[in-house]
Amino acid sequence: MKITALDITHRRFARKMRGYDPEEVHAFLGDVAEAFEALTTELQGLQDEVSRKDEEMAELRSRERVLQDTLITAQKTCEELRDNARKEADLLVAEAELQADRIVQGAHARFQRIVDDIGELKRQRIQLAAQLRSVLRAHDKLVEAFGDGEREDRVEFLPARKKTADEAAE
Repeated sequence: MKITALDITHRRFARKMRGYDPEEVHAFLGDVAEAFEALTTELQGLQDEVSRKDEEMAELRSRERVLQDTLITAQKTCEELRDNARKEADLLVAEAELQADRIVQGAHARFQRIVDDIGELKRQRIQLAAQLRSVLRAHDKLVEAFGDGEREDRVEFLPARKKTADEAAE
């Protein structure tokens, strides 16, 4: 049975002979009721405070879970960003290497064309020089044929030079 301070204050006892002094009993019961009321009020206050603390603790635990989840999510996102950045960097390096290879191959092909062009120009120069010598000899022979045979008037068009293997074969 639950007893309240009001129950203590209103409690009346039957009178018997040679019993306790009723006024003293009532005064004591009044004191007990006041003390009991104070304890009941304090208990209710403490229970309210415990309830508030439990709610605060539940809220803090909820926040802690949210923070932990956020931290885990942030760590995963950071790792994903780092992995994506690493993959993108690797891709950029691979593309740069491919482009560098293409540039080197293009430069090598251009170099080869230039070397071939130089070789062709040298061949053409030799051929042109040979044709010019041939034309000059033909003109020199014509001058000799139409001239009166006097060699002194003859103008030397080509300086004396050694014949090349091609010229000697002619």
